[in-house]
Amino acid sequence: MRTQISRCLWVLAVSALNLLADGFVYFGSQTAPTRLGTPEGPRAGTNILSQLLVGTEAGKLIPFGNPQVNFSGVFVVTPISVSLGNPGTLVLVQLAAWDKSEWGVSYTGVPEAAKGFTDVISYHLDSKPANPPYITFFTQPAVVPSSVPEPGEIALFFVWVVGICVFTKRQSTRGMSR
Repeated sequence: MRTQISRCLWVLAVSALNLLADGFVYFGSQTAPTRLGTPEGPRAGTNILSQLLVGTEAGKLIPFGNPQVNFSGVFVVTPISVSLGNPGTLVLVQLAAWDKSEWGVSYTGVPEAAKGFTDVISYHLDSKPANPPYITFFTQPAVVPSSVPEPGEIALFFVWVVGICVFTKRQSTRGMSR
């Protein structure tokens, strides 16, 4: 009798712990490498960070885990603990990316216009097995907006430099004729 009560209490305790367990997202960008400027642009380097966003509604995704550094547009698949449900719970997942050299390492400090986003995908939260059975399969890369100056800005700069050179040349020529 005592053994049966102990077993029953053990089963209840394990069940209660499973109810409190977080699910995991195996977060990666191998299927849609992060790009710079355009979807066909160069792959992101180590100055670009990627942040996992998870939620139950598409417009209300929140960051989980720490930002990941990109290596040629991808990063190591990382298990991220998500407190939105147990393993098996269906959630929505998206990747956000930005340039840490301009905006720092905190997702919340980056303006929306400076972030690139993948598509939003459905994902069943995993338990934490040794070999992840399922990783995020994004179909659209996060495209980080380019911080390269517009061609018009470059052209104006060169016009300014030429103007300064011409003005300086005229001043030096006038000084020599006197």
